[in-house]
Amino acid sequence: MVYGIILAGGKGSRVTGAELPKQFVKLGGKPLIMHSTLTMLRAKVVDAVIVVVPDEYMDHAKDIMDEYLDDVCKSNKKMEIIAGGYDRETSLLRAIDHVSKGDSFKDDIFVTHDACRPFMDEDMITKTVEGAVACGAATVALPCIDTMATGGGGYLTGAMDRSALYNVETPQTFKPYEYLGLLKKDENDRACGSAGGNETYTDVTGRYIKAGKKVAIVSGDRMNFKITYDEDFALAEACLAMVECNS
Repeated sequence: MVYGIILAGGKGSRVTGAELPKQFVKLGGKPLIMHSTLTMLRAKVVDAVIVVVPDEYMDHAKDIMDEYLDDVCKSNKKMEIIAGGYDRETSLLRAIDHVSKGDSFKDDIFVTHDACRPFMDEDMITKTVEGAVACGAATVALPCIDTMATGGGGYLTGAMDRSALYNVETPQTFKPYEYLGLLKKDENDRACGSAGGNETYTDVTGRYIKAGKKVAIVSGDRMNFKITYDEDFALAEACLAMVECNS
């Protein structure tokens, strides 16, 4: 099965002007989380959707889904809401655990997406699934267009070759069974005192890259930005108005 996983387990501390976590703040008349959830539910290649939210907001998330899901989405495919963990990877592991008892687990595919990237489209989902089937993992990414440098203490310390750098986005697609194998290897390395076992990862692709595995690049879109700060909501509203005007 192909599972669409909406990762919405964070608290969004960098958005300061809202009473709720940012994934529940409205964008274009409906909660931010609904934009990516609806896209995932409507994607033909996705068989079921799991939405991961903070434990204390489970009831709130269920109320939102009941209010904003249309009848087609409610009847077309299975959707579940589960409680997330204290960080991104823990939330992902809870989603994996949720499906790991299924008969098809070794062949299952996860399409993971940040709830706070509202402008994902179905083409991104489909192409990352194709990439994961072909080589094991795939992610949406864009070549860096800004000059990149390292720094510290208030000063730039080194230049980087921009031509080899990408801004990595989501969706990111992979087989959860294989991901658990990579995680176990890292845990074993850590237990044995290996330096490689002490690395931290901000997304799925880091483990694949560290293990020497290929991650296919699916060309992204500048619109597929992540809402992180208060001002990003204003930008997203403008983008949404432009999309609706052109549709």
